[in-house]
Amino acid sequence: MKKNKLKEFGYFRAAAAVIDMKVADVDFNASEHIKMLKEAANQNVELVVFPELSLIGYTAADMLFQQQLLENCLSAMNEIATCTAELQISTIVGTPIVQNGRLFNAAAFISNGEILGIVPKAIFAMQMNTMKSVGFLAKQTKLKVILS
Repeated sequence: MKKNKLKEFGYFRAAAAVIDMKVADVDFNASEHIKMLKEAANQNVELVVFPELSLIGYTAADMLFQQQLLENCLSAMNEIATCTAELQISTIVGTPIVQNGRLFNAAAFISNGEILGIVPKAIFAMQMNTMKSVGFLAKQTKLKVILS
């Protein structure tokens, strides 16, 4: 179905995407996000959803406390935001974020050249001794949306 036909029926095309990622290499990971967004836009996708912590890597562990990496993630989100305006596409990107001195595993909604909202992860599933590296991330007890 063509993009206009989907809209006619109240639908839009969404995609889940996984990048080839390098742990803690935010610049590389951001460029991979942008490549995927361009590919999706060419296929008339309007929303692309990436995995949690996709900008830095789920196994980044204590590297998440490095201020420079956190600043790189914010810069990468701004770069991705620029791309969303050019491609007329929306995305949800996994990123660490610091709010009120606490580090969160969060999802950022980016569209029309702007970071429209950031939502910290609220529920941590038991993961049978895997991915223990995120155990030090703060748990959000009340759902809040952090606006840019």
